[in-house]
Amino acid sequence: MQNPVTSLLQSFVDRKMAAGVSCLVTVDGQETTFDCCGYADMDRQTPFRRDALLHIYSMSKLVTSAAIMTLVDSGRLALTDPVARFIPEFAGLQVCEDHNGTVSLVPARRLLTIFDLLTMTSGIPYPDAGGTPIYDAVAACYAKLNETAAAHDRTGEPMDALAYIRELAKCPLCFHPGERWMYGLSSDVLGAVVVAATGKSLGTYFDETLFRPLGMQDTGFRMPAEKAGRIATIYTDGPNGIMPRPRHQGFEMVDHPSVEAGGAGLISTVDDYTRFAQMLMNGGVREGIRILSEESVRQMTMNQLTAEQAETYSLLHNAGYGYGLTLRVMMDPSKSAYREEVGAFGWNGATGTTVRIDPARRLTVVFGIQLMPPNHVEFLPALSQAVHSLL
Repeated sequence: MQNPVTSLLQSFVDRKMAAGVSCLVTVDGQETTFDCCGYADMDRQTPFRRDALLHIYSMSKLVTSAAIMTLVDSGRLALTDPVARFIPEFAGLQVCEDHNGTVSLVPARRLLTIFDLLTMTSGIPYPDAGGTPIYDAVAACYAKLNETAAAHDRTGEPMDALAYIRELAKCPLCFHPGERWMYGLSSDVLGAVVVAATGKSLGTYFDETLFRPLGMQDTGFRMPAEKAGRIATIYTDGPNGIMPRPRHQGFEMVDHPSVEAGGAGLISTVDDYTRFAQMLMNGGVREGIRILSEESVRQMTMNQLTAEQAETYSLLHNAGYGYGLTLRVMMDPSKSAYREEVGAFGWNGATGTTVRIDPARRLTVVFGIQLMPPNHVEFLPALSQAVHSLL
């Protein structure tokens, strides 16, 4: 009888839902199933192999949070620290308020903190979060920011992540810090905090504190030339089925060659990211190497939202979940489409990737795919059911 995960992956490709897919499942640190099928590049007929390099987008956020928590563990910052301690431009933030359709700017009621960023309660949106007068006002400011970045590119002196975020601090917030939850560029600001606090590039700090100790040799913001052929093509829906995503449909900050975006910039493999997931599942340790304290992992993987903030935690298919430090946390499985135990955690990426970590079952799942928009609801509930049928 064929493994149900294998059958499901093949069905995704056969039904032309994706060019290629893979999935790596471990229980108690041991691989229980791996399979891949389809193509990393359909035009070149490149198979979607185990070592395919994947743009993981928002799964980068967990890595950035872990980096922040290493700084907490070493005493170099605290969750209650104002962001302005590291990036002074955040000292005078303004907030958009909507008064019957008229948007006005008022001073923020308090300083923005590291904790606000980690819990996505900062008021910093994504640039495309339009549809209301407040969002539109903030988006207009972001458009000017991207014009500034383009002007720097033309001079041959492109902005790095810290410079970009310093400019971002000139844009108003959508609400006062801590007032509600909203998905946005908070993790990108956290990446800049790491740079400011350590004096190192984000990629260098990740490599020294996370990637090298965990043996993640194929993870980073950019890949050397000898690995470029392993980067899987990102596909999108086209008039005649899936097609390669046009370059202009990328994300301004993430795809910028000089910016190491803490919220979405990493490339990785299913094996590398599984090593990171196992470290979190084990309370900060993998193969005897401690990366994070147990307390830091506990803080990351517990619900951190107040009841009021949770009312605005509105991402699709988050029923039953709370929100920790940039990751979902299962609180009530009876409300969820996923067969996860209380305390299971993880996050998804904008190309359809997912990491699911279930400490009660000693389970990690990393799903590889490169499809944008991701259509998570078409893939992930079925994948979760297939995985759990093996347990």
